[in-house]
Amino acid sequence: MSASLQEICASLVRRHRGPSLRLPERTKLEELAVNRPEAKSTTRPTRDIVQIAREIYECIAISGVPLSRRQTREAPWCLWHRDAQLGENPQVLNAVFEAVAVAKRPSAFNALATAFAEHFDPARAGMNEASLCLQQLAERWKDAPWARLHRDFAFFDPRLGPDQLAAAVIAQNRPAPDIMRDYSVGAMGAKSGYVRAVTISLLDRLANGGEPDHMRRLEKVEQYALDESGEPSFDGILGKIAEALLKPFGQSRPERTVRDQFLSVLLRLLGDPRLRSHKHNWQSVPDPLTRLVTSWLSEQSLRQFLDIVDEISNESMWEYRRAFWEGIYNYYNERGVDIEAWVAFGAKGSQRARESFGAEASFATLGRSSTSRKYVSPEHAVLLIRIGDVMVTDWNQNGKCHIWSSCRHDGAPRLYEGAYDSGEVQIYAGRGHHETETELTWGHGGSETLSWQSKIAGRLEHLLGIRIPPSVYRL
Repeated sequence: MSASLQEICASLVRRHRGPSLRLPERTKLEELAVNRPEAKSTTRPTRDIVQIAREIYECIAISGVPLSRRQTREAPWCLWHRDAQLGENPQVLNAVFEAVAVAKRPSAFNALATAFAEHFDPARAGMNEASLCLQQLAERWKDAPWARLHRDFAFFDPRLGPDQLAAAVIAQNRPAPDIMRDYSVGAMGAKSGYVRAVTISLLDRLANGGEPDHMRRLEKVEQYALDESGEPSFDGILGKIAEALLKPFGQSRPERTVRDQFLSVLLRLLGDPRLRSHKHNWQSVPDPLTRLVTSWLSEQSLRQFLDIVDEISNESMWEYRRAFWEGIYNYYNERGVDIEAWVAFGAKGSQRARESFGAEASFATLGRSSTSRKYVSPEHAVLLIRIGDVMVTDWNQNGKCHIWSSCRHDGAPRLYEGAYDSGEVQIYAGRGHHETETELTWGHGGSETLSWQSKIAGRLEHLLGIRIPPSVYRL
């Protein structure tokens, strides 16, 4: 309140001879605002940050004038703010820390602590120095909220703090900002630099056994590393998310339902690593984990083919084909043979695959060009399998099985295309069989006597050098 206004009020009191009037230093509204936990600890400057930074720089680097009490409280916000970046100037940085260190009230300490947490990044200029300064000030202001937070979590230690707070997030199953709010340090933003560091530490802990239960681990990743829209909470953490989800599986093979739920999240975030359009998303994921996902997806593609064809086909002999390909796939997979599967559906199969496996499921569409001899019905589906260097396609309904001795053979289809013409996924479209040294087209007659199964298995044995006993594919 201005002095003239105070004189007017005093004269009014004298004029009416009332009791002595003492004007409050703060209004009730101001008192409530100051006493809020956020206001006590954050002390964010309300003026233009660029103008504040300019004044502080001129005081320190040009005039050599000590910072005022107000400037000492405001200076921490200018160290790492994108529009100020005073922390990159060693002279200014040291002067600010000295001013905060000798401040007679904890407000400057609170401001530096809040700015440190908001802009936290160990690679930033001045962060290590700020850490040391804050650890010393925490000893001086032992009863301050930030000091208690540091005492419980080593908060100002750039290495230990985020990791210990991440452990608390897992143990208490609560977000880091909620845990910090218990200490009355104010509302820490969910996108702050410190919360980002806690999220990375949490993902590292989950990747290394912090939550051995797979479904609870998936839940924690979704809860603490993804935002409300299901996207990563921070840029640059997709690789960490993938490691947290996949690394604890090791060499184990979880149940299909578990795999499908993990794949649903991974495909939504990173896409299918088998597709050229998504490969760049997986560059931050270790190769062994990418190969693990690829193996799960191949098994899922085989299952898509078998399950969907089960639904859309009325084939009396389909159960024999299902037994054959499930047995062959598992037999080679268990022996470490590189095997990958992909599937192409006609219109009806595509619709059912989306309904059964979700919007993120990957498969191709199957069509027919004017030059293709093979008719494609809505119920048609084709399984594409690469076993080592051998390429196989197998059609449902009245379609045949086709084997190219090498996936590099002219005319052999490539895996993971988005669409196939019917002519691309067959060798011979005429009646009867077709057999050469490098190609085989064979129908599915004699299922009960294992006639076609023995023929296909025999060709695979010849090409791959691994005997396949009939018990592998017998119904």
